[in-house]
Amino acid sequence: MRHKVLILLFSVFSLTLFFSCADNSPEVASVSVMTIVDFKNEESLPSLRLSLFTETSSDVQRAKKIRAVSNETGLSWMCSDLVKFNEGSKKSWAGYANIVPAEGSLIPEGNWSVYYTDCAEESWEGTFTVKYNADYLQKHAGDFPDCINSSNTEKIAVYSAEGKLIYFGEKKKTWTDISKVKNDIKAAVKYRICYFISTENVMILMPEQGEKENTLPE
Repeated sequence: MRHKVLILLFSVFSLTLFFSCADNSPEVASVSVMTIVDFKNEESLPSLRLSLFTETSSDVQRAKKIRAVSNETGLSWMCSDLVKFNEGSKKSWAGYANIVPAEGSLIPEGNWSVYYTDCAEESWEGTFTVKYNADYLQKHAGDFPDCINSSNTEKIAVYSAEGKLIYFGEKKKTWTDISKVKNDIKAAVKYRICYFISTENVMILMPEQGEKENTLPE
């Protein structure tokens, strides 16, 4: 699970893209889904989105579109502007990291179906489940992590001046502010604290901070 989390996070922050088509039937090994609660600042309520990626055993460049359907409500999302990337030389992923609900509504919880279609219009069908605590959407960034009512893991995403993700992983105890982070990662300019709830596959992203912002939590 931790391995898939890192793949999905990398898709949110930094990707290498590929585009083309070939002639083989689609082969999908797995589906990975993450619910993302995203705080842009300390004052506003967070936004909500899904990140949905399929691990393809066939050529990832052939992926054309992915449709996600909530079995509980019948609502569906068509994703045709797919992000495609390789994880080393062994795995390939195609998907979309910004499936958002209509304004004023939530992403439905429960069972979903996913339909993967390649450039030859050949399809593959799978399922996944969405679960999250909707109460988090009425919280502010300062309420976290105290308001999380289940086991979670704290991570940190560090960015360069160009906005490139240069580190994602454990936050050292010595990293109490951005200047301390820069002692170990010279190119660090901004960072985000992330809380991952593995039981629900939920990632909570704290507001971006930098050299003149608040210190990191102990």
